[in-house]
Amino acid sequence: MSTMNINLVDLPTELFHSILDRLDAMTIIYTLRPVCKRTYSMIKSYNRFQLIFSSFYWSDQLLITQKIPFENVSSIVFSDSDIFTDFGIYPFFENFDIRRFSRLKSLSFKVSERSSELRSQAFQSNILINKIIQPVHSTLQYLKLPKCNYFQYHLILRTLPNLKTFIIDSFQLENANETINSVQKYEQLTSLTISKCNLLMEHFRLVLITVPSLTYLKLMSTRLMYGPVFDGSFWGEFIQIRFLHLKTFEFHFTYPIQDNAIVHSVNSIIASFRTSFWLQDKRWFTICDHFIKSKQIAVYTKSICVNQDGPLIRCEAVPVSSVCRLIENPNDIEHKTPMTLNFSKCHIDEQVIQDLADALSDDITIKTLDLQDSRFKTDMLQKFTDLLSKCTQLTTLHLGNNQLGPLGVQHFATLLQSNLTIETIHVPFNSIRNDGIRYIIEALEDNKTLTTLNLQFTEIEDSGVEYIASMLMCSTTLQSLNLSNNYFGVTATQYLSDALKQNNTLITLDLSGNNLGIKGAEFLADALPYTTTLITLNISKTQVLDQGSQTIAIALLSNTSLKSLDLRGNSIEESGAQKFISLLRQNRRLISLNLHENRIDPITVQTIDTLLLYNTEMMHSE
Repeated sequence: MSTMNINLVDLPTELFHSILDRLDAMTIIYTLRPVCKRTYSMIKSYNRFQLIFSSFYWSDQLLITQKIPFENVSSIVFSDSDIFTDFGIYPFFENFDIRRFSRLKSLSFKVSERSSELRSQAFQSNILINKIIQPVHSTLQYLKLPKCNYFQYHLILRTLPNLKTFIIDSFQLENANETINSVQKYEQLTSLTISKCNLLMEHFRLVLITVPSLTYLKLMSTRLMYGPVFDGSFWGEFIQIRFLHLKTFEFHFTYPIQDNAIVHSVNSIIASFRTSFWLQDKRWFTICDHFIKSKQIAVYTKSICVNQDGPLIRCEAVPVSSVCRLIENPNDIEHKTPMTLNFSKCHIDEQVIQDLADALSDDITIKTLDLQDSRFKTDMLQKFTDLLSKCTQLTTLHLGNNQLGPLGVQHFATLLQSNLTIETIHVPFNSIRNDGIRYIIEALEDNKTLTTLNLQFTEIEDSGVEYIASMLMCSTTLQSLNLSNNYFGVTATQYLSDALKQNNTLITLDLSGNNLGIKGAEFLADALPYTTTLITLNISKTQVLDQGSQTIAIALLSNTSLKSLDLRGNSIEESGAQKFISLLRQNRRLISLNLHENRIDPITVQTIDTLLLYNTEMMHSE
């Protein structure tokens, strides 16, 4: 099949003009018009020019008006211009008379949030209405303003009898006495958009009932709490009485979840939008999202795009499905149930519990549960763990830094009992102590999959380590164990030593920051010749001292698996370092030895580094 190349200048004039509708006047006049006689001719007959006055080239736009007839300009945009400061607005109008644009239909004002307060004052002033809007009142059909108050809203609608579309970025009520008791109707307006409107509901109604002929309505509002604006039945009744011609209603309403406030679940909120009015008569489909990280509820029509990160609970009012779902990304088109439930740094409260209960179905599959820094309240713990009993295929659990005590861990231990597939458990920075450890180990009694257990900074003492050692002795899967920075000492080290002699799966062991002492080092040294899988051992800052380090060095002569040893901060002296030099010349498996923060001569350290480099090269060459 042959393809036909069409040149821009070969297009029909009407189609060419449609393309020009998407370009500003400067581009048309300076870029397209000089191309050829044909483009010049078609542009000469074009009568829908758009002028854009901005702080960068508003003076150029004034010059361009000398190149095109005023009556051929249909749209003017004032974009964040310096003219709209108190110092610029008067000089500008000495050179600019909007009345010359006799066919002007569209007028837009765009001001960025970073604009100065002076610009805001100029926009709020009546200069805007008197100098710009009023002179073109008979032709203007489209108006977009960055800010508008209740008084200006009425004044503009009274001034512009042919206005069809009115867009307001921010609607404000200056004071409660500003509203007009006798509400006037403005039948000309058919499209109204208000992007930021935080009026009380009674004032909201007063604004809307003035424009009964609307066919399009878009509202966006951030509320302080739950109220009628989130009620589908309220809007259904209001629209059926006040807006008989409304064809499209788009909205986005949000409110923050307050502590101790009445809980309105997403399921209960969306229920009021599941009526025949919404689904069959109007076919306006609504979504309710609970953004867990930001603690917000949002109700909006499907045509609105949301920009939020993190997990959410979503309920939709659509004809096909009414199911509450757990969604990882709000803009994920497929809405797949997440394999990872990331609630880290989330506040788990009654609202989360209730919405999660609706979202977690029996067939849901969650592999990773991340609850780091969630800081559970005591009364929420049991409710939350009971709720998660439906999740029976967990492989990874993160509970770090939650101020969990033994009782809190006991609740999560029940979750471990129903998840025989768990592979990784992280519970650092919690005061779970010995009883908490017992709950965990008992819950893992039938587990045959655990590979990683992180219990650093959990205030474990010797008796707690005894539970861990008994599990280690029988485990056929555990590969990484982190017990750093706890409260155990020599006795616990003996328990671990006995377990290491029988264990043949552990690869990484971290005991740093505990009080092992010289005797503890001797117990570890006793086990090292029997460990065939241990590759990494961290006993930094454990007070093994020079004597204990020498015992470890001698034991490693009979070890064939260890590749990395960390002995930082143990007051090791030159004699201990010499033992490791001797070791490295005989044991070529050791390729990483950290002896920083000790009392060793720099020359000795350099010798050790050279031997380690040699061992590394030898291993790579094998």
